[in-house]
Amino acid sequence: MTTPVSQASLSELVGSAQQSEGIVLVGLSERVMETTDDDELTTLTDIERDRARAFRNHDDKRDFLAGHLLVRRAAAMLTGASASTFVVEQHCDRCGGPHGRPHLRSHPNLHVSLSHTNGVAAAACNRGPIGVDIEQWSNVPVSHGELGRVLTDAERELLNACAADVSSDGLEPDQLAFLRFWVRKESLVKFGALTLDTLSTVDLSDLPLSESTARRWCRRVSSGPWKFLEWSDPARRISGCAVGDGHVRLVEIAR
Repeated sequence: MTTPVSQASLSELVGSAQQSEGIVLVGLSERVMETTDDDELTTLTDIERDRARAFRNHDDKRDFLAGHLLVRRAAAMLTGASASTFVVEQHCDRCGGPHGRPHLRSHPNLHVSLSHTNGVAAAACNRGPIGVDIEQWSNVPVSHGELGRVLTDAERELLNACAADVSSDGLEPDQLAFLRFWVRKESLVKFGALTLDTLSTVDLSDLPLSESTARRWCRRVSSGPWKFLEWSDPARRISGCAVGDGHVRLVEIAR
């Protein structure tokens, strides 16, 4: 069942972090780096620095660093502590490598998530499980032939119906609709409810697929046990989604 909670512009949802149980921070990666002080940079671990140096593309490196720095800021906004007190670590359950779901060292009661794409970064912190994902409109993560591993039959029917709509802003409606499904399910992966191998086992066809590209918007919807906060930003050409326990607030880094 779909339960719209509210719909507003992104700016109307920006407010005091103390009023909410969870925080989602989103901003231009360049702006995040411009507003980073030396104390924040010193909290980057050797592993984070090594991973950043491994990027050959400067923009990819910047996006990676912005995401990891935003995790610390989200935790700081939620707790009132300094961002420089938090250390981000990652560990892959499959291969043991320094990637996968992030966590904060020495803070087992805080849950974090991060995402970045083409010059924009997002991070979330909550006292319960949380997941966040953003995608740039030009990025389609899977080919048409792979839709079956992502979508249920009911979701694919909705996607096919969107294909008949008129394109907007140079984008096909079914492309935007698929990205909406994708960020919802990817956020569930980061939440811990799904894996990339089980995306098609959860049906979210009861959620709305209206995707206006004319204005920025944000809405709250729910499906089964999950509560989603999702948004669209035409200026940055971004679709985003967060899922978490309890109330989650979206906060933008000043442009």
